[in-house]
Amino acid sequence: MNDALEKFIREHRNEFDNYEPSPDLWKKIVLKEEPEKFVINRIWLKSVFRLAAILLIIFISVFVYEKFFDHDNIKNTMVDPEIASLNETEAYYNIEIKNKLAELEQYSPEFSDVKYDVINDLKELDSVAVTLKSDLGTNINNQEVVMNLIENYRLKLQILEDVLLQLKQAENIKINFNDKKNI
Repeated sequence: MNDALEKFIREHRNEFDNYEPSPDLWKKIVLKEEPEKFVINRIWLKSVFRLAAILLIIFISVFVYEKFFDHDNIKNTMVDPEIASLNETEAYYNIEIKNKLAELEQYSPEFSDVKYDVINDLKELDSVAVTLKSDLGTNINNQEVVMNLIENYRLKLQILEDVLLQLKQAENIKINFNDKKNI
């Protein structure tokens, strides 16, 4: 086959010399002779991909941070140890108050008006706590504000404990009265 091709080229050599390549072909050949343009384009493209990868990593990092971390608690712990201590104290009192409220709910329906009054009193104290927390954000004598917030929680817990004690005493009196009545 190679011999046939060589023979064909020798016999028709003059016919090949008659044709000129198109100008577009010469432009493509010139581009191939200037590889530094392609190197520059390749380097630029790699730089764009690196920049995109860096931006993607930053975006993912910010997303994960925003999604999975408690910003207020981290910020408060870093800013002021008093605020970190307040957060722990609030958590403690909130658990205690929640437990006392659950205990209050166990009493008979005849004490529903007492429950209603206690809940309203606690709501008022909650509004005071909101005001105190806003004062805390303005850095107006933080220590005094923190102490007032803690006192607010103590007061809420004390109210619940006092009411529960009175309800227990009332139930005991009622039980004793019913026991004496049955004798």
